[in-house]
Amino acid sequence: MKIHVFRHLEFEGLGMIGEWIQENGFTYTETRFWEDALAYPDPDQIDMLIIMGGSMNVDEEEQYHWLVGEKQYIRKAMDANVKIFGVCLGAQLISRASGKEVIRSPYKEIGWFPVRKLFSNHTLFPNLKEEEVTVMQWHGDMFEIPEDSEHLFVSEGCPNQAFSMNENRVVGLQFHLELSKQYILPFFDNDGDEELKVKAPYIQTPDEIKAGCGKYDVVTRDLLFDLLNVMAELPK
Repeated sequence: MKIHVFRHLEFEGLGMIGEWIQENGFTYTETRFWEDALAYPDPDQIDMLIIMGGSMNVDEEEQYHWLVGEKQYIRKAMDANVKIFGVCLGAQLISRASGKEVIRSPYKEIGWFPVRKLFSNHTLFPNLKEEEVTVMQWHGDMFEIPEDSEHLFVSEGCPNQAFSMNENRVVGLQFHLELSKQYILPFFDNDGDEELKVKAPYIQTPDEIKAGCGKYDVVTRDLLFDLLNVMAELPK
């Protein structure tokens, strides 16, 4: 399977998605938007596009000029029936490329918080039996749910947490299934210090976040691998 990855920040990598790629013996290429030379593969030559997160807003095109081309490419990839998995900003970009808005979430969420599923059983999450699962959140914006998509999860702090469309070939998650302790720690050093000092209902302290690692990320890793395995088996 040919995978291409869009990364927006140097410190925000693939996390446990990279472990899934390695375990399956897949290889991948990257577009690194913090670098000057940007490369976009032909959508017909890739099977899956993985779009990672970032601190920018999807419409900050004057500051991040590459957002214009990125959104256009996502739309082309969707039209070419490429399987697309978007995380946080990545999911917001999918929504924007689908003609929807990205708006402020009712609450900023940073830390381990539960999301509630809106389905009884779902192909993408075959082993999720509980009504709620605690996941890692790190966002202030949220996507609108695209037309002709399935709304999958909600939380107390944010109503739009996940969607799937195009028969599960396109999936967007506002939360981070890919983050475990080693991948979360760089967030503290780069853009999290000031955010984590704010007292708010859905913002945890660094100590609270670290305490959740090794507990919740064991579950989210399994959910992530289930989801990606299902997507990988889908025909293009």
